[in-house]
Amino acid sequence: IVGPAAPGEVCHIRIGTGDKFRYWEGQSLGVIPPGVNAKTGKPNAVRLYSIASTRYGDDAKGSSVSLCVRRALYWDADTGAHDPAKKGVCSNFLCDSSPGDEVHLTGPTGKVMLMPEHEPATDLIMLATGTGIA
Repeated sequence: IVGPAAPGEVCHIRIGTGDKFRYWEGQSLGVIPPGVNAKTGKPNAVRLYSIASTRYGDDAKGSSVSLCVRRALYWDADTGAHDPAKKGVCSNFLCDSSPGDEVHLTGPTGKVMLMPEHEPATDLIMLATGTGIA
């Protein structure tokens, strides 16, 4: 759990997909950030994010997908400043993106999560890895 004084911000990222990207609740998608990994000299690797929207998207037409992304920053207590060498490549790319920017997606991946239809009042405990539950 991140407290209110923690560095960073949470960004709501809405990506228009047209009818090319179909997914179900509970799945993740991959984002390939632009650029090259400074350590390996190879293109940046895919990062997985939990999908925050329903299969109908934010527009209720199924032509978008939403992510809730926490901008990854590292506060260096010794210098009293953020260390740009340790900032999250993909989270910062997504949070800094503007409408119209191209985002390379992979997926969707993972199993779907369907609510129990026979007993809709069932209590649910939801856990997630990586970026968490939106």
